[in-house]
Amino acid sequence: MKDVIIVDYMRSPFTPSRKGALASVRPDEIAAVEAEIARHPKPHHYRVASKGKRIEVYARIGPDAVDVYREMAAAGFLPPGREQDMRELDERFAQFTPTLCFTLIDPDRRWFGAEERSRWAGIDEWLELGQEGEIAALAHAIIPSLDGGFLPGYTTVQPGITTRPPATPGKGGRAMPTKKRAKSQPTSVHQLKITLLHLSPPVWRRIAVPSDMPLGALHYVLQLAMGWTDSHLHDFRVGRTTYGDPEMLQELGDADEWEAALADVAPRTGNRLRYTYDFGDNWEHDILIEQVGPPVPELAYPVCLAGERACPPDDCGGVWGYAELLEALADPKHPEHEWLLEWAGGPIDPEAFDRDEVNKQLARLP
Repeated sequence: MKDVIIVDYMRSPFTPSRKGALASVRPDEIAAVEAEIARHPKPHHYRVASKGKRIEVYARIGPDAVDVYREMAAAGFLPPGREQDMRELDERFAQFTPTLCFTLIDPDRRWFGAEERSRWAGIDEWLELGQEGEIAALAHAIIPSLDGGFLPGYTTVQPGITTRPPATPGKGGRAMPTKKRAKSQPTSVHQLKITLLHLSPPVWRRIAVPSDMPLGALHYVLQLAMGWTDSHLHDFRVGRTTYGDPEMLQELGDADEWEAALADVAPRTGNRLRYTYDFGDNWEHDILIEQVGPPVPELAYPVCLAGERACPPDDCGGVWGYAELLEALADPKHPEHEWLLEWAGGPIDPEAFDRDEVNKQLARLP
């Protein structure tokens, strides 16, 4: 199994796929950054990318962004290792360039640091802006000060910024709403059984979510319920229609996942959806609508009701790669045992599942 760099349109190309698998940013932390971008006066000028410990904000630079990278590499201005990153850049990144980075520096305390990219007089460097124990607070202090784009030779954010009240979210923002759902009960609830296909014995979860939840929000719930890290692209398929990220509709979907509620695409018991995560490893999930009805008063939604077995780790190579990984980890004499054990961060128990921990994660969703 080789160490490769996965390049996705909405994901950072700067982090090898086999590093930091356990110390990763969570979907709710990514959602907090996306929510601040949605509040920005020019949200369409930015893209959010995540991989491992990093959440990166890309700013619009223009159609010559890749050429700028090539010129910087030729002049020797790229930091060590970035030459390969530049070569791996997908042409779809051509209009955007990295400008801001949030890095998880303490996984246990969820402590983050922030850096802003500065280019001046031919020097390309990252300036430290500060650290904070809440990613939402850090993003709220920094993102409102972005000027709406990245200009060569111009520092967009200055160290020492202060927090200011959030602006009204702009129209068309696709980040999850910041209002806590626990403040009001939904009028209707969908109970779903999610089964990760092609694995035996099966990995599955039973969850309940508001019936009016957009598919874009359901994506975050699925990531947490299953145990993924939201490090790759995804889509939903209902019949012949594919729903995806609105930024990727021309390539990955027919319809905006944030404009389609669960009740609209799967209104009745027995309806099914297909959710695919990571088009490289191709993890396919069958979503069965088990029940549709009124909420249980003492429950806060979304909620995980049951489940079995651990989710495979991201970037393990799909169904066959996961089987090979478990085989190597179980055999100390396997030639790849040691380095795979280090990559995985220790032994993997494929039978492990903690419903209480899943619900703690779901409770953090905005």
